[in-house]
Amino acid sequence: MLVTGFGIPSGTKIDLIVNSTTVRLTKSALVSSSVAVLGFMQTSAVAIGTTPILFVPTGGTAAVTAGQNISSSTASPSSRITASSAVLTAGRPVSGTAAPASLIDVNSAVGRLTAMAPGAVGVSDSGAIDLFYVQTLVAGGVAVDAQGTISARSVMAGGDAARPAPVTLTSLYGDVVAATVTSAFGEIDLVSANERVVVRGLGLNKASVAAQDGDVTVVANKGGMWLEGPVTAGGIDGDITLRSDQ
Repeated sequence: MLVTGFGIPSGTKIDLIVNSTTVRLTKSALVSSSVAVLGFMQTSAVAIGTTPILFVPTGGTAAVTAGQNISSSTASPSSRITASSAVLTAGRPVSGTAAPASLIDVNSAVGRLTAMAPGAVGVSDSGAIDLFYVQTLVAGGVAVDAQGTISARSVMAGGDAARPAPVTLTSLYGDVVAATVTSAFGEIDLVSANERVVVRGLGLNKASVAAQDGDVTVVANKGGMWLEGPVTAGGIDGDITLRSDQ
């Protein structure tokens, strides 16, 4: 089980449950605190027809609207958006015309994400994340990496030949569950380093992974893959690659 929280190194898991109030971690905490709040999340594969809900951490909603870019600080320590759910909207000024390349590039610890930008959307999450609605409106790719499971309900990247819009969803310890994932021009990569890749409907979002002009690559390094919907690669040279160690 993955452990996240203030002062907890990335990739920390529970090593041993000592008793009802004490656990031993695989990595030492970087700080000492008697009031720190920790998050615990399952890293095992999604059981089709069995796993009932997504657990969204508490913490309220973070809503950020910017006339141009939304980005996390690159200084050490870097900033991180932390909330139960986050709504991020870039390139929406109070007056005037939005810059067509306005983008989102953030670190996060959110349960559910809605994000829209004219340009690219990039998210690095410390746990599991539900991509409720993520869209690039003009031309830009979508790149999301997470420690836990990525549930992509609706991810759409707009682009053209001059401005490709690849989609990359990468989970280190969890599954990648894809419902509606599309790229207007560019490849789609779904990668789970330690678990499964699942293409299936989520709620009202039907299962459909489609690169309208590009390749689709599905990689499950230590788990299998489950495809309940169409996976398509369009264009003259569009290829589909499925790779699993299981």
